[in-house]
Amino acid sequence: MKGSGSERIEDPSGDDNPYRAPHIPGDSFDEIGVHEESVVERGPMPPSVILASVCTGGLLALAGIYLLGAAMTLVLAPKAVNTTGVLPTAMGSFVLSALIFLGMIMGHRLAWQWGRVLTILGSILLGLAVVGSVFVPDRNQVRPNLATLITAIAFSIWVLLMITIFVCLGRTSAKRYFRLVCPTCRKTTNKAADFLFNRASCKACGRIW
Repeated sequence: MKGSGSERIEDPSGDDNPYRAPHIPGDSFDEIGVHEESVVERGPMPPSVILASVCTGGLLALAGIYLLGAAMTLVLAPKAVNTTGVLPTAMGSFVLSALIFLGMIMGHRLAWQWGRVLTILGSILLGLAVVGSVFVPDRNQVRPNLATLITAIAFSIWVLLMITIFVCLGRTSAKRYFRLVCPTCRKTTNKAADFLFNRASCKACGRIW
């Protein structure tokens, strides 16, 4: 109305509801190029995750061989070596490797988190074990025997696989596959919003998805 001293602002969305919140340009996911589907959907598995999954499968195979050997040793020659804790350790390695492998295939964030943490810790511990077995032999041995060398080689392969997994999961493509890129500010994060890492939390803007 003329002369009223006020001017009506048309809502660009076409909604004439006077109680509707005003439209702010760039305030929707469509306008900033981020859609709600991008929060829950993921693209095809990138090469970094494929390589990490293959290496995790290798760790699973080694853990299975270790478990089988420990079980056979416990059954056939229980007094030949000290088997205290060997079988539980082998079972734990096999179960963890299997869970992480399945989690990577499914794209679960918890598999990414534990894959990073356990591989770096395991590679350090096994690396120290390799150095100790080869360069610090038993006092009764002039040099490492064949069994010690075979064990050191097996542990070295184990360490190499774990380092490869750690590096691959640190790639941006892997973080994108595991939905660790904030849909709002596009920053990567490793912060979980719940215990099982079903939801992630952005350290930069605080978005939870």
